[in-house]
Amino acid sequence: MKSFINAVLMLLFFVSFLFSQNDRIQEVKKFIEQREYDLAKPILEFLYEENEDNPEVNYWFAVLSLRQNNYDDAIDYLDVAIEGDKTNYLYYNMLGNAYGMKAQNAGIFKAAFAAPKAKSNWEKAVELKPDYLNAKQALFQYYLRAPGIMGGDDEKAKEIALDFLKTYPALGHIHLATYYLIADENTEKAEQELQQSLQADSTDTLFNRINNDNVQLLNSLGYFYLENDTPQKGRNFFAKAIELLPEQANPYDSMGDYYVAVAKYDSALICYNNALKQNPKFFASKMNKGKMLEKLNRQNDAIIVYKELVKENPDGQYGEEAEDRLDDLE
Repeated sequence: MKSFINAVLMLLFFVSFLFSQNDRIQEVKKFIEQREYDLAKPILEFLYEENEDNPEVNYWFAVLSLRQNNYDDAIDYLDVAIEGDKTNYLYYNMLGNAYGMKAQNAGIFKAAFAAPKAKSNWEKAVELKPDYLNAKQALFQYYLRAPGIMGGDDEKAKEIALDFLKTYPALGHIHLATYYLIADENTEKAEQELQQSLQADSTDTLFNRINNDNVQLLNSLGYFYLENDTPQKGRNFFAKAIELLPEQANPYDSMGDYYVAVAKYDSALICYNNALKQNPKFFASKMNKGKMLEKLNRQNDAIIVYKELVKENPDGQYGEEAEDRLDDLE
């Protein structure tokens, strides 16, 4: 009888522990979404001490690390998460994102190592969940933009765009527009696809669920017009991206590029500063900020920005570019 009571007590303890852990994970998720990282971290540390091999805890530590641009830490956490659960597509997708960030911010040799790992993990995520939009969007961009030697494949990119067209018409048209623009350099077809995307059902367009996950496609639309000498149309898409995701740095950076295109450097500088308010380590905007300061004849201020970049991104492309600018200015 006593052993039976002990077994019941152990079961109750285990169930209460699971509920407690789930509640804490939900708290972590909420704090990360609200960008209250200092509140999320101690909860994760507590859970990590209880079980450092817990896949879900390691996953959320990786999410937190990526939000703070610590992609190497994120990769380590995700390796542990996947070792504990090889069936969770979210883990592979996030690992792809981490390697993608590493490739974007590393020098050419490190990027050549990281980029294919990003691709293989996104592919694994899609293998586990074929309808997972985030990983498929990432793969589309990778196939379209990466060189063939690193796994780029225009035809695979087009296949994804056509697949989107079946379920998400606006998303499919926008991807096809991007494909025609980048792979075929066919601006006429790209324009036709863009127009069709704008006419799609509002319940299924890029401007709802899809844009909340990824404003990259809006940027593609904006840059399409920017590069085809209709910058005001491009500005409209950048403005929409800011409206949808005001907490992200990239839409502000894109709007800054619009102002550069129309030679309004003061306004561009404001946009790059706004991007850095959202993410102080968004190195593209910091580089652009330095360039705008130069154009505005504020060389001393530009030097300060470039020195910060060299310190913050010593092995990355922006740190290297900043060093080149310093050589010219000092």
